[in-house]
Amino acid sequence: MNRMAVLGYLAAEFAPLAAAAGVTATDDGPGWAMAIDAAFRPFRVPQSGLATASVDDVYADDLLAVAAYYGLRTLCRRLAVAVDIKVDQPAVMKTRSQLSAHAQRLLEQAEVDITSRGYGPRVFTESRLGLDFLEPFPEFDSVYLPSREAYGYGDGY
Repeated sequence: MNRMAVLGYLAAEFAPLAAAAGVTATDDGPGWAMAIDAAFRPFRVPQSGLATASVDDVYADDLLAVAAYYGLRTLCRRLAVAVDIKVDQPAVMKTRSQLSAHAQRLLEQAEVDITSRGYGPRVFTESRLGLDFLEPFPEFDSVYLPSREAYGYGDGY
């Protein structure tokens, strides 16, 4: 699965929301480029390889789920300022757009989906935990550990 397949999926899956948010069906700045880049990163694609990224077919479903999540994040950000205005006498009422609320609900569902697959913002990844504080300090070895001669081991041991 490559970038063009992911682009086709995002453009088809979220066409109505993308049209309302002004997201074009292209792999560039006004389109889905950032979402596609973010979708390939959990699959260990280096930054220099994102332009020609592809993953094995066994990861296709996972890649599309992660791409949907990051695509919906893009849509939510662009729809965040959208409002519905209702002109009623004597006051004008302004509420958050229904499209924005709908995209937010879809994003929450997508986050649950990718979390269950082992990806996403609430999943632990490889990390390193330094446990050096459990190791004895070399300067204290002679204080806490008896010498070899105390146990009857000579220099020839």
